[in-house]
Amino acid sequence: MAIRVLLADPDESVLESYQAFLARQGFETETATSSGAFIEALHHFAPHVLVLEPDRRGGWGIEILDYLRTVDTLPVIVLTRYEVDLTGFPIHEQHIKPYSMFDLS
Repeated sequence: MAIRVLLADPDESVLESYQAFLARQGFETETATSSGAFIEALHHFAPHVLVLEPDRRGGWGIEILDYLRTVDTLPVIVLTRYEVDLTGFPIHEQHIKPYSMFDLS
């Protein structure tokens, strides 16, 4: 069984890049471009891990992290353009851009 990765970012072109790379590595992926889509995918896709960029426009990434504090959490990998203080959030890894996509696999 493949590891299921939920990719959450409002930029669809970024999601396509991540999705293509992870598919080549053997991961099963689902994408979410909003907090509502994320919550829906969390329940129907049942991911093993979440890859999220929380500092994007609209702030919905922080909403997702807030939501994850209230439910059984899953490993979260955060991708950011600069260091973001995420103390208190359920983060397992944080990568600051630029980074290698192999850091995700």
